Amino acid sequence: MSDPTTNKLTIAEYNEAKLKHSELMEKAVSGLAAAQQAGDLAAAKAWSETLEILVLPMESLKEQFLQLSPQDQFVSKYSVEKINDHQVRLVLPQGTSRIALLEEAQEIERGLYGRDAVYPNQLKKWQNDNDFISKTTSTTKLAIDGRFEGLDAKSREEQELLLKVQCGEMQMAPFADLAVAHTAFFILTGKSLFHGQLVRACDGTLFFGSFGLDVCSYDDDVSSDAMSASRSLPSTN
Repeated sequence: MSDPTTNKLTIAEYNEAKLKHSELMEKAVSGLAAAQQAGDLAAAKAWSETLEILVLPMESLKEQFLQLSPQDQFVSKYSVEKINDHQVRLVLPQGTSRIALLEEAQEIERGLYGRDAVYPNQLKKWQNDNDFISKTTSTTKLAIDGRFEGLDAKSREEQELLLKVQCGEMQMAPFADLAVAHTAFFILTGKSLFHGQLVRACDGTLFFGSFGLDVCSYDDDVSSDAMSASRSLPSTN
């Protein structure tokens, strides 16, 4: 049921409607292809008409999406899902940039939690960074561990060696991916993916303070208790 306090559609209702429509579309497309292959003109015509009819529910879905809260629109758009307290998965649609996600989150988080998702000065710097402004050429699935267990209080070299032993790889999560993962997780849960830690990525270190997500300039040799590391989890695009 819709939220009685706002009379707005809930994300569960929207996702259910979206899934049902997707299943119908898939069935119709498969039916049309099978009919065409078999040379069954009558069945092909029927399936083609079904596809035309399904265009109207698609327009309705767009209207339903606009009924969602800004938080739920963001979660649905990027398919944000909490795996556990330090892991999250999300999807960047084709043609989306990481900076676009961060800018959307910045506006939502101010209204939702009364704070910035990203430190404003850092967000401006990332607006000129190719890793953030480049757009995805296909749907891109991300799964990130924002505080990989067993890597606290170690230097970068020690963390990379442990990653290789435990996971067969030395690389941490890409810097821009860690930034969007943290931000998406915070929009969804209101909690930090880092749990108060400084977290290393492939090309830098991030932390989440009172002013938002920011870059930390700690040396790679530092191995304080506050230092952790990230990792990209297996994800099939």
